[in-house]
Amino acid sequence: ERVFRRGGSWVDTSGAGAFALSLRHAASSQYYSVGFRCASDSVAISQSFSSSSGREATGGNSVAIGSIADGKVTQSVNVGNTATYDFSVYVYDNTSGSEGGTISSSVAELYYNGAAISTTYADIGSGWWKLTGSLTGANESRDYGVLVKQGKTVKLDDFTLSRNGTYSVYNTTAYTHAAVASWDSFTESVTASGNASVVYQLCIDDGSTCESGSSWKYWDGDSWETVSNTTTHTNTAAELDQTAMQTLSVASQEISVKAIMSFGGTDTPAISTLQIGLTTDTTAPVTNASGSTMTRSNGGTSMSSNDWTSNSSPYLSWTAGADDGGGVGLKGYCLYVGTDTDGDPATSKGLLGSSPVSTAGSTCQFIVSGTTIDFATAAYKGGTWLSSSSSAYYLNVKAIDNAENIFSGSSEQFQFRFDDTAPDNMSYISCASGSFSNVADMNFSWPGSGGAMASDNHAGIYGYQYQINSTAGTWLGTTTESILGVGNYIPVADTSRTLAQSQDGGSIVSGTNVVYLRAVDAAGNISTDTVRTCNLSYGGAAPSFADLTEVTVTPSTSTSNSFALSWPAATATSGQSVAVYYYMVNTTPPSTYATLTGNASTYISNSTSTSVDATALPGVNKGSNTVYVVAVDDADTPNYSPSNYISADFTLNSTDPDNVTALVASDSSIKSQSQWNVTLTWAAPSYQGAGNLTYLVHRSTDGTTFAQVGSTSGLSYVDNTPESALYYYKIYTQDGADAESSGTNAVSITPTGKWTSEPSLDSGPATGSITTKKATVTWSTSRTSDSKVQYGTSSDSYGDVEPSNSDQVTSHSIQLTGLSPGTTYYYKAKWTDEDGNTGTSDEKSFSTDPAPTVHDVSAKSIGLTTSTIEYTAKGASKVKIYYGKTTDFGAVKEVSTSTSETTYTTELTGLDDGTKYYYKINTYDSENDEYEGTVLDFTTLPRPKISNVRIQQVAGAAQPTVLITWQSNTEVSSIITYYPESSSSEARDEVNVELTKGDHKMIIRGLKPQTPYLLIVKGRDKIGNEAVSDSQKFTTATDTRPPVIADLRVEGTAIPQTAGTAQESVGQIVVAWNTDEPATGQVEFGEGTGSNYSQRTQEDSNLTYNHVVVISNLATSKVYHLRAISKDSAGNEGHSVDTVTITPKATDNALNLVISGLQQAFGFLGGLKQ
Repeated sequence: ERVFRRGGSWVDTSGAGAFALSLRHAASSQYYSVGFRCASDSVAISQSFSSSSGREATGGNSVAIGSIADGKVTQSVNVGNTATYDFSVYVYDNTSGSEGGTISSSVAELYYNGAAISTTYADIGSGWWKLTGSLTGANESRDYGVLVKQGKTVKLDDFTLSRNGTYSVYNTTAYTHAAVASWDSFTESVTASGNASVVYQLCIDDGSTCESGSSWKYWDGDSWETVSNTTTHTNTAAELDQTAMQTLSVASQEISVKAIMSFGGTDTPAISTLQIGLTTDTTAPVTNASGSTMTRSNGGTSMSSNDWTSNSSPYLSWTAGADDGGGVGLKGYCLYVGTDTDGDPATSKGLLGSSPVSTAGSTCQFIVSGTTIDFATAAYKGGTWLSSSSSAYYLNVKAIDNAENIFSGSSEQFQFRFDDTAPDNMSYISCASGSFSNVADMNFSWPGSGGAMASDNHAGIYGYQYQINSTAGTWLGTTTESILGVGNYIPVADTSRTLAQSQDGGSIVSGTNVVYLRAVDAAGNISTDTVRTCNLSYGGAAPSFADLTEVTVTPSTSTSNSFALSWPAATATSGQSVAVYYYMVNTTPPSTYATLTGNASTYISNSTSTSVDATALPGVNKGSNTVYVVAVDDADTPNYSPSNYISADFTLNSTDPDNVTALVASDSSIKSQSQWNVTLTWAAPSYQGAGNLTYLVHRSTDGTTFAQVGSTSGLSYVDNTPESALYYYKIYTQDGADAESSGTNAVSITPTGKWTSEPSLDSGPATGSITTKKATVTWSTSRTSDSKVQYGTSSDSYGDVEPSNSDQVTSHSIQLTGLSPGTTYYYKAKWTDEDGNTGTSDEKSFSTDPAPTVHDVSAKSIGLTTSTIEYTAKGASKVKIYYGKTTDFGAVKEVSTSTSETTYTTELTGLDDGTKYYYKINTYDSENDEYEGTVLDFTTLPRPKISNVRIQQVAGAAQPTVLITWQSNTEVSSIITYYPESSSSEARDEVNVELTKGDHKMIIRGLKPQTPYLLIVKGRDKIGNEAVSDSQKFTTATDTRPPVIADLRVEGTAIPQTAGTAQESVGQIVVAWNTDEPATGQVEFGEGTGSNYSQRTQEDSNLTYNHVVVISNLATSKVYHLRAISKDSAGNEGHSVDTVTITPKATDNALNLVISGLQQAFGFLGGLKQ
């Protein structure tokens, strides 16, 4: 906009130069270096400016070239780099006779750095041509311009020098709308005249991402395609119509716009606004999550509904839900975890921690994007998390879409239980006594009922596990499970375990073996801290035979009792060897080693030999017979097991008679005469051979060498032995053909004889050491005898049970136990000598001490988890209070007491709330005898619980208002604490102290519109226990309702003129009204009636319920109409009805009224002037 100098070339001086030269404007000023310059030599170049010249007839330069070869219009510019530049100028041929003609290189060319450059010519209409070219810049001043040919006259306009490239802008961060269901329109507000234009490319991500990833898109008329250039792969705003926009994906809920701008000279586009229309989704998902499942950990064992787990990091999954057909798609799932079966994930998260998905704009407090959640992520757990409880936990799930719409039906729910508290182990275990030589003979047991059994307060006992001699490694059981992760266990119904060689043999050592036993609950918790132990003694393994081996009997069937035996060698335990084999016929191996070695004719030793030559076997009968073989090792204490035997059956088809059966030896000696007699009795054999049987009696003193001492045809025989010693007897059966049986197995006896009269009573009986349940009876006899006492509560009437002691003594003492306290007993002492002679004393009596008592028992101060038992005890050394959820109890408290009558209180702790407990108080006397108490019960207070919290917007309220409803399981007060999510300092409480059980409701008013709030419901019961709901989230609705104006009152007054002034009387109107919410106050009014209000009072911006406005300086006796205006904090404006009023007529002040009255009374005052 400066005047160009005439002639020469442009120079880079302080008043010249620009990248773009606008030649269509008149000069606004002149500078020393701008204007016409006089030359000393003649020139053939002329240049002029015309305000009507230029492409738009708004000003431009004309250049005429005379006789010189070429003329140049240039600008000296330093572009500062070697980049490629686009250079253009608009040229109009104004040569006489060729006006508006074609511009070519014969008329003008672009000029750069002292030479013409390759120029492209484009006809743009109205005789104007655009000359374009490209060049390489330099970091120095060079001339840029137009070369006009000799004899040509041209008009020039719009010089443009621009760095080569596309000029564009885009939003680096996408516009995001979570509720978008479709993009609908694209509109622009753009100024782009002349050569200026704007075209567009779109993407559905951040613009910076699309730019770096070359993922901008354009509409090709059928579909959206990825662009590859910025010239043809663009769209005008008109091309981005509804069809194009609605085809663009909304999956990401994001959109970015790239505006590509073209310009020429000063034809520069300007973008004011770009607008994208969209449709939002307001429909909730139609299909919720379903089929929820739970594993104890990610990849862990599956759980069924209501199963127990001890893992605080479970893994849950569910089947995906679905949004409505035209919806924006699912964002994910709102979750709730807690103890409220009605916990609503739409407003509460329960025990959950930090949400992995943003909850901004939603009432959900915890959202996951997928169909699983792994609580191994610590951030997902709240500050309070799962704890051992008898109550169930619930995972509730609701689908939420990207528009924050939440499934409106019932939650998908998975119920589970949690217990990570170890069970209480049994009080003791018992191991079988004695030393064993076979693992399979060893066993242990434990209590399965009463206070000593294992117990668990939550999941309950599942079973038991044991180990032997170590607690490291795998614990053992009789059953295996793979769900809880317990592995091996013994079912809870079992109370004993007999060891098995296959499972336990490898753990057994010679000597003492420690058995460890622990309890496992149904959640998989183990009583690790209270493992019980006992000891099993193992002397070493008895020799054993290989599996499936047996005795070989040759022949297996014979007509005569002649059989050979053989068997495989037994294997002794390491370090030992077999010392002896024993075989026996038709009798099983005895249970003890002493018996095995104490009857050599029945249990026949075969030394270390594994065979017996053909011989007559003892105890064989006609038909099937069985032979058994056992082995004993050479240990210091020989190892023998009755279970480690092999056997074989064989058959005797002989005509010899069978052996007698049921052979019994008894003592029939006369002790007083030292006559030693043994009486033998038996039963006749089944097979009697030739008949006419004779029974041959054989006797031995060593059990090996027998000799016949008599015979009889009867079924008994009395043998007169030479002395009182151990004798062995066999009976052989002989028939009439002199055929004999194999002989019976031997029986043994020591004849000792018998006394024929009882010992005499020397002293007593007498009683002593009498307690509540015990008494001791003592006496003495003339010779040894056992001791017995018969007793009862009535004279000459005694019980069937007689306490006794079989020891043969002369001083006798019997303790009577199990007596009833405070009872008189009658008794007789009895004694029987070794020969069965019994003596009896006269009847005597005694009384037991009274039993300890407990009375006035009551449960007091019953709380949620505690109760105090009050009672009075007398005569007791201690009491035990048994208590539990069933009459099996399961828990016990012991209290030491005084024997004198005293009142006690005992607190029971660790109880479950809202649970019925049974209890009894058993007393103990000084002998530690226990006395059963009466079973009583009490119920702990239910822990106040708040559930099913629901939030409902109240329509039509003056300000955002919500109705809160909930339920409580017991009588509690109603307290709601609420505050804007972003400002906890604004917390407020709504309180109703009335105690209510069941349904509660409360209305909260005066909330801020469109604001997320957090809300917690609380309640306290009559003793101060507090229930607290999970935190709930809701967003208030928009406040669109104006204040309601009521009780409008209008009162007019006239203000009289002031004495001594020219002021006339004026009227004023006082307007008062009330609103149903805090609001501003203003009145608009006008003269007369109608609907136009020409004036308004100043607005009282204070937000109040009561309003007063005074309208002053009104004309008197004039009709006005008015209405009140109030606006609430949201800007909603309410109006009263139009009210018409008349201002009062004018009145004089008091002085004027007096003067006026005097004028009327006294005429001479008429000249007075006011």
